[in-house]
Amino acid sequence: LSRKDEMNACLLLWRRYKNVGLIVEETRLPASKVRQYLKYETLITPLKKLVDKGEVDLDAAVRGQAAASVKGETNEEEALTLSRELTAMSGPVRKKVVKDRKASPEKAVDDIVEEAKSGGKVTQVIVTLGPQQHQALQSFAKAEETNQDEAAAILIEDGLITKGFLEKEEEA
Repeated sequence: LSRKDEMNACLLLWRRYKNVGLIVEETRLPASKVRQYLKYETLITPLKKLVDKGEVDLDAAVRGQAAASVKGETNEEEALTLSRELTAMSGPVRKKVVKDRKASPEKAVDDIVEEAKSGGKVTQVIVTLGPQQHQALQSFAKAEETNQDEAAAILIEDGLITKGFLEKEEEA
């Protein structure tokens, strides 16, 4: 199935079951992907169109809309701008943009994006893996529809949260 078909299947199953676990059982998709697909339904129409055309990815659209809604109602122009900008950014930088926008809703979107692009507080970590771990990481990245750097960042963050060294951030 295509990504769009998977998304539609998840949305149809959600309407029937209202349960992510049952959707995971039916589709055999990772729960994180199912939850992300279900967020598509909450997007404003112009963002759905950009996601459907492949101009922005779903995560960027969800985060962009959330950041454009910090003052209450979604500012459509800001949502579109943020989503396009976020599509080209890494996961940690995306989170930083949304977090900074929530912290300073009066600040111009362009300023927040420029600050994030100009190097904010994101650290790159280089890790050496054996062949089995590398293959597993690549499989995880493929399942999450991301690259291996983003996949590694997801796994590290999840591990730190699980072990109690990091608090889970509120999702967009």
